[in-house]
Parts: sequence; C-alpha cells; structure tokens
Amino acid sequence: MMRQNLETEGIAFLMRDTYNAFARDFQKDLADAGITMSMFFFLHALARSDGLSQRELMDAAGLLQPATSSALKEMERMRLISRHADPEDGRMARFYLTAKARALFEKKMLPAGARLRERALVDFSAAEVQVLRTMLRRMKANLEKEPTVRPVDRKNQASAAVARR
Repeated sequence: MMRQNLETEGIAFLMRDTYNAFARDFQKDLADAGITMSMFFFLHALARSDGLSQRELMDAAGLLQPATSSALKEMERMRLISRHADPEDGRMARFYLTAKARALFEKKMLPAGARLRERALVDFSAAEVQVLRTMLRRMKANLEKEPTVRPVDRKNQASAAVARR
C-alpha cells in the first residue's frame, strides 16, 4: 500500500472527506425536516436569491439536471417552493421559496448548520477560521478562472533550489 507524505496529501481528497463528514452529520437534521441534501442546496440557493430559473438554480446549487427536476417537483409537492412564469419570457419558469420553506430554513436548517459549524471549528481560533475562509475563497476563485500559467512543479522547484546552493 502506498503511503503519502503529509506535504503531498491530496487537498481535493481532504476537502471531499471533510465535506462528507459535514454531510453525514447534517443529513440527520435534514431527514428530521423531511428534505434531502439536494433539496437543501436548492432551498439555500433560493434563500440567497429568490426567483431563479431552473438553469440558474442548477448552477447556484451545483447540481445536474436529473437531480434538479425531481427535487423541484418534490419541493413543489411539499409546498416548499412555488413555480411562476417569467414575466418577460413566459416559456421560462422562476422558482420562489414559500413561507413554509422560509420558516423551515430559519427555524431548523440555520440552527442545525450553526451547531455543525461550531462542532467542526471547536478548537479553531477566530483568526484561523478567517484564514481558512480566505484560503478556500482564493482556491475557488483560482479554479473558476481560466488557467493562464502552468501550475508550479514544487518537487522540481525544490530540487532546483537545492542544486543552486
């Protein structure tokens, strides 16, 4: 079995494992509220910006078409969202949170998220939390822009530095 040095341990895998730990815990609260993780992502996106089209909602939630269609239909059935024709383009639908969804979000989801965040960051200082947020935002921004420079080969860079000494 190949072991990785901590300096070369995959950041994406660490982030995925961390997300999975958050999700496992949070899904208990979601199940108590009768919603899935996909539904939560859509509710969260609409709480941030109500009146999104299906495409905008998919992009904001980071989910694909199959998950979107079935989740939106179920959320309508549960009366968590409403669908209205776009005033400028009647062929397109816009989705809005209902009062029931806003109450669920504010009374259950936000407190559950706060408890989980507090648990995850229990031994972090306020400065460490700020640095973590800043670094994650920077990483996301870097990945969202088109690459203009090739990534640095840190191993070869370190070898070159040693050779120069």
